[in-house]
Amino acid sequence: MICRFYPALWGTLLATLPSCMSLPMESIGKSIHLPFPNDQTILGIGGLSYDKDTQIWSAPSENIPGYSLDDQFPLVSVPRIYNMKLDFDEGSIEFVGVTFVEPPDGLKLEGIATRTTAGEGASSNKEFWLVSETNSRLVKTAAFFSKDFGAPDLSTFDPETLAPSRLLKVDGRTGAILEEANIPDFASWDRNHSWDYTQCVGDRPFQGMHAITIVPSDGEYDDNIIVGFQSALYQDGPTSSDFQNSATRFLVFGLNSCDSSSSTSTPKFLHSYRYDTSHLTIKSLQKGARHFNGLLGVLALDSTTLLVAECEDFWGFGSEGNKMVNRIFYVELDTDKTVDHCFSLLDCDVSAPVKRLIWERHDDKQLDGIAWGPVIQDANEQYRPTIALTFDDDDRLGVHFELYTLNVDELQSSELWPEVASKDDLLRKRVIAILVSIVVVFLLVLFQLVWIRRINLESQAKRIVTSTPAALEDQLKDSRRFSYSHYALITAMLNSFLVGGVTFGFSGMLLILRKEGTYAKSCNCGSFCAQEKEHLALISTIGFAVAIGSRICVGMFLDARGPKATATICCTSCLSGFIVLASTKKENLSDTFMPAWILLSLGGSGLHISGFHFTNLFKNDAKKIASAAISAAYGASSAVFPMMQVLNQYAGLELQQMAIFYSVVVFFVLMNNFLIQPWKKVVPGIPFKPDFKFWRAQWWKIEMKKKPLLASVFQQMTKFEMWGETLFFSIGLLLLTHFLSTSAQLMYEKGDQPFSSNPNDWTDYMFSRMSGWFNSLGFLWFPLVQLMVTNLRWSSSYLILAIINLAVVAIVVTNSLELQVFGFMLMSMARLMLFSFHHAYILDTFGIEHFGTLNGISSLIAAIIGLSSYPLQLFALTKNYAISFIPIAGGLILSLAFPLILRRRLMLNWAESVAVDPRKFRYPKDLNELVALVKGPHKIRCAGAMHSCAPLIASEGIIISFQHFDRILEINLDRMTAKVQAGVRIHELCEALAPHGLALGTLGTIDWQTIAGAVMTGTHGGSLTVQSMHTFINSYTIVKSDGAIFQVSRESDPVLFSAIAPSMGVFGVVVELEVQCVPLQYLEARLEAVPFGDLTNRFEDIMRTNKYTRVVVYPSIMQATVWTANPVNKGEAVARGAVKSRGYINFRDENEKAWLEQFVLLSDKKKYSKADKFLHKVLKSQLKRLNHYEGQYNHVLCKERNNGIPHADIEFNFDFDKHKQVLDAVKGYCDSNRMPYYNFEIRATQRDDAMMSCCYGRDSMWIDFQAKAVVGRKFFGVMEALLKPIGFRKHWAKGMDNTNPKYVLEQFPKAKEFIMLMRAFDPEGKFRNKEGSSWYRSMAQELLKAENSSKNEEELDVTLRLSDASDDPTIHPGTPVS
Repeated sequence: MICRFYPALWGTLLATLPSCMSLPMESIGKSIHLPFPNDQTILGIGGLSYDKDTQIWSAPSENIPGYSLDDQFPLVSVPRIYNMKLDFDEGSIEFVGVTFVEPPDGLKLEGIATRTTAGEGASSNKEFWLVSETNSRLVKTAAFFSKDFGAPDLSTFDPETLAPSRLLKVDGRTGAILEEANIPDFASWDRNHSWDYTQCVGDRPFQGMHAITIVPSDGEYDDNIIVGFQSALYQDGPTSSDFQNSATRFLVFGLNSCDSSSSTSTPKFLHSYRYDTSHLTIKSLQKGARHFNGLLGVLALDSTTLLVAECEDFWGFGSEGNKMVNRIFYVELDTDKTVDHCFSLLDCDVSAPVKRLIWERHDDKQLDGIAWGPVIQDANEQYRPTIALTFDDDDRLGVHFELYTLNVDELQSSELWPEVASKDDLLRKRVIAILVSIVVVFLLVLFQLVWIRRINLESQAKRIVTSTPAALEDQLKDSRRFSYSHYALITAMLNSFLVGGVTFGFSGMLLILRKEGTYAKSCNCGSFCAQEKEHLALISTIGFAVAIGSRICVGMFLDARGPKATATICCTSCLSGFIVLASTKKENLSDTFMPAWILLSLGGSGLHISGFHFTNLFKNDAKKIASAAISAAYGASSAVFPMMQVLNQYAGLELQQMAIFYSVVVFFVLMNNFLIQPWKKVVPGIPFKPDFKFWRAQWWKIEMKKKPLLASVFQQMTKFEMWGETLFFSIGLLLLTHFLSTSAQLMYEKGDQPFSSNPNDWTDYMFSRMSGWFNSLGFLWFPLVQLMVTNLRWSSSYLILAIINLAVVAIVVTNSLELQVFGFMLMSMARLMLFSFHHAYILDTFGIEHFGTLNGISSLIAAIIGLSSYPLQLFALTKNYAISFIPIAGGLILSLAFPLILRRRLMLNWAESVAVDPRKFRYPKDLNELVALVKGPHKIRCAGAMHSCAPLIASEGIIISFQHFDRILEINLDRMTAKVQAGVRIHELCEALAPHGLALGTLGTIDWQTIAGAVMTGTHGGSLTVQSMHTFINSYTIVKSDGAIFQVSRESDPVLFSAIAPSMGVFGVVVELEVQCVPLQYLEARLEAVPFGDLTNRFEDIMRTNKYTRVVVYPSIMQATVWTANPVNKGEAVARGAVKSRGYINFRDENEKAWLEQFVLLSDKKKYSKADKFLHKVLKSQLKRLNHYEGQYNHVLCKERNNGIPHADIEFNFDFDKHKQVLDAVKGYCDSNRMPYYNFEIRATQRDDAMMSCCYGRDSMWIDFQAKAVVGRKFFGVMEALLKPIGFRKHWAKGMDNTNPKYVLEQFPKAKEFIMLMRAFDPEGKFRNKEGSSWYRSMAQELLKAENSSKNEEELDVTLRLSDASDDPTIHPGTPVS
């Protein structure tokens, strides 16, 4: 009988050793280090064993046969076993022999266990049991995800050269392989990977058996061999792109019993047990192939109790600056939990055993083996077992040994290692997270709907109420009728949904490309590698950059050539992109996908912005809502490719098939745009009706004027309101595009994984898919966005968006995968807000004229900043995806400056001559709130449309906005009156009256003002037979300084009524007005040129022979245009050859405005001859365009409502009988001086009886001089001095600078009476600002002087209570702009 003795096994001894250590492991002696190179040519060793009889340590070399480090070192011919004496007291090593393993083919030794058998006589035989990993000698070791991994041409690689993992018995003396164990098939490889391991050429550590130990058996066998088998390459997870804990196995083999008569000891496989290597703990954004956690050593205490050595390596073998964590765990196997029935551990129903951590160290070298060492006796004569650890790091450090004592009694009380959640637990948690998020989204959407319904109910009170039931019924029918305006908006939304933003669904396309294997040819190991990720990262970055950056070209083209041409070209680009995808076979998709994606990005973005001009078909808040609706559709378009991905995965439709179908869809979108889009952008006030008669030659006629470079565009870009928003938009877009580009990888990093081997299972990477779907569900937040754009200031809206963006980053950097669902939700909300705010803000702040160019410039800057996403993604590939969001978070924090500064930014009037602090504004929603404000302690001024050039609304207290007082309360058809709130805009009232055949009695050249603001400042028209606007008001409802509400009419108090308007609001807050209307007329208008020198003699005849007149003089070229308009029956003038106007006819179109801007720019540079050439072009264009036309009353009179250039005004009013003196004086000035602006205008108005009206008691001639605000004050002073001898009154809202109060009193006979009435109504000056108080005080002083009064200053204050207003300590006054 052959008896066996195990010198490395401590069996009974371990159970009897006393406990004398406070820690399970304690280092003793000195470490032993063998650097590389060395005499033995040892790169590294794979395991260690100890013979206590001979005190010899044995270690196998893990070198690969035929592998050469470089030319300096020769090839290592065969695997070998080194015999050594390790002196831990001295820290030295002595080699005593080497055994070469024969035959060596395909061996890469990683573990060793020694057995000594008694031979005949006194001799003994040593035999080694070795384990060898799977390996190949074809190529050098390479990182799994590196771009240069493997053979360049796999077709030349023979998979047969891949050596399998083996368990061998070797003769200790000769090195001959005596026998080999049979490895069960199920343990060889988990074949549920998405890649073929036979194609993963190269030295692949951790595939196969890596650790071995021998222990006495508790069963029928004398002993057991336990080996650690790993089915993972460098990656730490079940697939080549997933990084969860790796499931490994312990394979248990039984050796022959002591009473066996067999001459061999071929092991027999008994059982396998599951073991899970630990989660990766060294944090990185992308857990790359070099970052692994492997089982590298095992040591048995008995047949079910093990010490397991693991090493977590961050950078990989041989790398500079290695970062590793070495650990040893105590593990107890449960013999009832075998995994023999699990072919794959991916879906195995058996959990891994509990682990206890007994030793851990952060290191720069890899723990590669563990073995029993000698038993030592301490000073107290206590015996201690020792454990030897071996470390290596290939050629960088060589080999390293350390010795530790082991306290067995403390093993079971060691720290429990956190258990890895089972797949069922993970799936349950993730499903719960998803369901919770769905419930939250549902509740939020429901809350929004309830909220919006409440708002809609409140807004019903805003509808116009007529006194005639029939008229009311007609109006209700009109409001419900589906109009061309609705169809135009639907077209813009379909453009954005079906085509515009499809490239933002990149996450869905990413999954399609992954399944199709696109760019997989760059991966020598599987279908998804780092080089493929780099390809797709580059495509996504370029796609987003093109989609956003191309808007500068598209926007400029839109502004110059109109929406029809823009939409047609952009839609054709998208169609071409889908045709490329439809015509490309799967195997060639790598070559054509990039250009196709660029075509989609380019065309979709342009098609999206081409529809925003349709928002001009809507008014006020409806315009903002329409803009947000287009943006919501743009966001929803992200669902197109995720929907295709579902069809690709579950219905088996290929990308080529779906692209064919979608090409047809895009073709119909193209045809619809070709027919519905107008050649020129829709502007406010012009009814829209598409012309489908494309077969007519007139349909194709488009005016293709080349515009000069618009100076106003660059002026707008220099404003903080523009560049601040541009930077905010750019950083927000960078966050969005980076999130969309990395969401799939980000989810992998956080643990997203498949839960079954079925690729069509809904649990397959559920979070990665949800990120794409949530991205496309942003439209669900449309009610919230609608509420924000209509009820909040822009600063508040952008501040909320910035906070949401920061919340997204905060969620992204957390490790919780389940929490990412709320990140998806917030990101979808932020995306809708970003685009909705951006487009609506530009439209609201800068208008439609240069919308395309301004949007394009901001988008180009955003695209340039967005390119930084690519280097961030490359950084993430080597480090970590979550951390790549930290730089973006820094930008988001900086972007908070925009809304915070915008909140404090002074608001400019239209002329950009006066600024006020927006923090002073109050927005009462009803009369009660307004009265409460009036009763408060602050001084009050009221703001209309901020069109006045004078500092009328500047206040030391607060400024009341009539934003919510915008209702038309009643239209009485019998009395031809309209009762309106103070904040109603004139153009809104005109459009509401027109269907009933009514109109305002007079109009200025624009109609953007509020009705109350226009009346209070004395707005007038241009007719000697029509009085100013205030004469058409029947009554006012006013809130007095004590909060009392009273109504005054012409009949109830004619004296007070004549003082109310114009009065600049000093009597109180006007909240309602009753307007006397007139029958709606149609006007025939003409324009002719007159030399400035002839104007004096013709002026009176022109004014008296025409109903409406306006003379515009261009002094630098000594030319004038005379515009006249006279009432006609509808169509009468058209019959005489007039052009029929379909809406507002503006005095200058976009081209003419651009030429005038060039005039101003060149004049500033004193290039007058070039500047004047542009004036001639303007004159020629206007005379051709406005020569003869017919249109609706308000559409003809309001000539300056669009294409105006901001400027300051001063308007002088003269007795009409003095017109020759005025014209001669101005002509004389122009003969010898050049005016700083291109024109001034002259009109006439009939006399009226309002106390402070410039037309009081006389028919009047008006002359309006204009200049940029920076030069206006000086120029206006010159004109005052020139015209003062003639005797003028000045428009109260246009330039009150320079005028002497005494002079004003001489011109207004009723000034004294007006001042006394003002004192009676507002004795404390609550409604007068500093400028107004100073003015009225000065006039009062002049009155007293004129009356030779003996009252001193104190008596004057008591009498008139007009002392200068003291500054409010809590609110800063408005600031005039010089």
